[in-house]
This record gives sequence, C-alpha cells and structure tokens, in this order.
Amino acid sequence: MRKDAPPGAGSAGSTLVPIRHLLGAPQGGGQEAGGPPCHRCTARCCRYLAVQIDRPVTPREHDQVRWYLLHESVVVWVQDGEWHLEVRVPCRH
Repeated sequence: MRKDAPPGAGSAGSTLVPIRHLLGAPQGGGQEAGGPPCHRCTARCCRYLAVQIDRPVTPREHDQVRWYLLHESVVVWVQDGEWHLEVRVPCRH
C-alpha cells in the first residue's frame, strides 16, 4: 500500500491516486513563489465552499441535514428555493 493511501485501501491490485494529481493541483497548496495567481487571494469565496443539496422531504433526509449541522463549521442555507451545504474552510491556495 502507498504511504499516502488511507488504511485498508488499495486492495486487490487497485492503484490509489490522490485527487490533487488527477485535478492538476500544485503540491504544497500553491503558496510557493510562482504559484497560481489566486494564491494570495483574500476573497470570501476562498474561505468556504458551498454545494447545492436536495431539499429534504422525508424524515430520513431531514435527519441527514441535522447530521450535517452537528459538525463544526457547517451551515445549511436556502436561497431562491435552492438548498446549499456550506463548509467554512479556507482554500489552500
């Protein structure tokens, strides 16, 4: 198993590749000289990520949203009828 693989992963001859390699993200978070142009960005969008989620309808789906909200730095909000899950975490760039 590779050093950066999670425990128990990579069995049966599978090869694990960190997602940053697949996406072409620079190693070290882009903070080095010559990094991406946004590496010193202070915009609010670089302090959180938000993804659209389905509006909960069933009791199980409501419980899922409740579980999200039990985690630190997680917010669920609705804008124009669309539900979003926000995680307040800074961008590494």
